[in-house]
Amino acid sequence: MLGVFEYIFPNRCVNCSRIIHQQPLPLCLSCYENLSFTFWKMDDENLTYQLIRMYAPIFKATSLLQYKHGNAVKKLIMANKYYNQKHIGEFMADLAFPVIQDQSYDVMLCIPSHPRTIRQRGYNQVSSFARKLASLKNIEFNESMLYRIKRRDSQTHKNWKERHNSLANTFEVSDEIQKYEHILLLDDVLTTGATISSCCNAMLERKDVNISVLTMAKVF
Repeated sequence: MLGVFEYIFPNRCVNCSRIIHQQPLPLCLSCYENLSFTFWKMDDENLTYQLIRMYAPIFKATSLLQYKHGNAVKKLIMANKYYNQKHIGEFMADLAFPVIQDQSYDVMLCIPSHPRTIRQRGYNQVSSFARKLASLKNIEFNESMLYRIKRRDSQTHKNWKERHNSLANTFEVSDEIQKYEHILLLDDVLTTGATISSCCNAMLERKDVNISVLTMAKVF
């Protein structure tokens, strides 16, 4: 039976606002069935890999979903990022696991937020995704090896060159990287690839290591 709280504040679909009785799913069945998947493998033959590889020598890459104006994917990403709906990150991890289940990694990392952003927002929006995915894969999720030392301004209206320049010397890497041979780096949305390539290059300056990349979505 539903409790009083569920009657007053029912769980609603992030996309269409329909009431969902299966807690804590973020989408109703209809919106879930219409999710825009890329159907890309984790390899070197997709647009995510090709974009990042232009600026950083990564090993493999992929994106799970297509991020488009007004679609359910964008609403999921925004709710996860700005409204602390950690179950969305876990939902995304369940969707992403089949893409990487046959791949081998030593550790998972996510793009770090600046400490001031963490204090203001209260969380890194990729952490629940990374933590759940690492648990499904039964490997380490390291939250301390890669860290952000410079807070970025809004990137929304910048081109790739401007984004790249604004991210110079933004990330640092600890000596922990010496323990690993293959890293899976996670993020929520791939736009120009500037942030991800900056992270990858920061790590590669410390060690010649294989880096693969998985994002929840890619902008189309």
